[in-house]
Amino acid sequence: MNPINPEPPLPDTQAAASVKPTPAVYYAQKKGYDPVLTQKVWNAAEAQGMSPTMALALVSHESRFQTEARNVNTNRTIDYGLFQLNSQYHPWFDWDVDKHIQYGMKFLADNIRRYGTQGGLGIYNVGRSQKPDKVAERAIYVGKVMGEYQDVKRTMAGYAGWDPKFQMSILSPTEIAKQQGSG
Repeated sequence: MNPINPEPPLPDTQAAASVKPTPAVYYAQKKGYDPVLTQKVWNAAEAQGMSPTMALALVSHESRFQTEARNVNTNRTIDYGLFQLNSQYHPWFDWDVDKHIQYGMKFLADNIRRYGTQGGLGIYNVGRSQKPDKVAERAIYVGKVMGEYQDVKRTMAGYAGWDPKFQMSILSPTEIAKQQGSG
């Protein structure tokens, strides 16, 4: 050890290993996603009074938490980012990840509040058209996101202290507590 330039102490790996990750970080670690992004999506969901597990499922399905995700549609519009916001309906989009998460979560939450979980998910993806092909497309999309939701629930079941009653709710644990008068 050099007394003039002492080496910094090594981190206490045992202490670091004993720190319990947040549910969002636990999910990110299990799925190989960016823990900062999953935590931001989780926090945005809670801020909107929505289920963080539903938000994780939607973003996992839409982009696998890839901020640069892009999809060029047959009508030549482009779906961008974590929430795959469409350039035709969300033309203001820029690559600011925090703004994207906040807006994407608000857009999802507004649709679920107006149309219920399955209706809101379908409209989030396809819109409100009642054409038979769009109705079918919505149903397929909802099935895929709900399948992803089941995967999030299975993943979160391994998190110590995870409360299964929150897994089935579209509302966040904070909103459930408020409705039950304990928050």
